[in-house]
Amino acid sequence: MQKLITIGLLSLGFILIACKNLKGIEFPSDKTNYVGTWICQDPEIVLSIKKNGSVKYSFKDGSLSKSIEAPIQQFDSNDFVVGALGITTKFKVSKTPYQENGKWKIVVDERILTKVDKVNDDF
Repeated sequence: MQKLITIGLLSLGFILIACKNLKGIEFPSDKTNYVGTWICQDPEIVLSIKKNGSVKYSFKDGSLSKSIEAPIQQFDSNDFVVGALGITTKFKVSKTPYQENGKWKIVVDERILTKVDKVNDDF
């Protein structure tokens, strides 16, 4: 009986640790200009970053596609790490948000993304 209680408490501990990783970090005030929906047409990329630190990313190039939906775990200079439960992806920001011809842009993973007001509800 005591073994079952010990196993149950250990399991609960692991679950609590895992749930902590699902929350992410508090969004730094110097990175609020990252917040918004950013797109690229070729290849098709949509990167949505919310004030609460949640990220939704979709990449499509021909038959290759990948996506992630998880909170930001940390910032490393201008780059940010997204993930949960030990599975992470690092987004390399080589140029932070800037304005060009009246549009906001950011360079992430060597791709120029443009900020948009809204993306279709499928994303």
